Amino acid sequence: MSDFIVEKLTKSVGDKTVFKEISFIIHDLDRIGIIGVNGTGKTTLLDVVSERIGFDGDVSPFTKANGYKIAYLTQEPEFDDSKTVLDTVLSSDLREMALIREYETLMAEYSEENQARLEKVMAEMDSLDAWSIESEVKTVLSKLGLSDLSQKGRGPLRWSSSSCAVGSGSLE
Repeated sequence: MSDFIVEKLTKSVGDKTVFKEISFIIHDLDRIGIIGVNGTGKTTLLDVVSERIGFDGDVSPFTKANGYKIAYLTQEPEFDDSKTVLDTVLSSDLREMALIREYETLMAEYSEENQARLEKVMAEMDSLDAWSIESEVKTVLSKLGLSDLSQKGRGPLRWSSSSCAVGSGSLE
């Protein structure tokens, strides 16, 4: 099962109920938009489903496959100034992302001694179709005007105040 199912999710903050007994399903490859006026609970919902904050009650309202993970870019993210733009974007626990990071590092610091490791990384990237992920990430960053992916620090990473959610149901 690669669906993310939420049943009867409730969250209160202080004496205010932000949402009560909401239910929804996110299927594999779905792209979801959350739209609403300020103060209606969009960020709270993302914080709860990404497990940054808890939900009300003792029984989890979430049904998901083992390894299923939801993450999102917060409205005011904290970036590691020592990481490059590409490192920051690829800083996921997904095996594909780890391979892309290793491939990028091996290519940036290429030497004959690393050739065997580079070949193994490339073969695993082939088997997991990680090349398409790398290409899509670079395309999106380019369209956002981020062309120097090796640049470090906060300067290139100026995001709007909207949140971006990402879900993945195809993990091992």
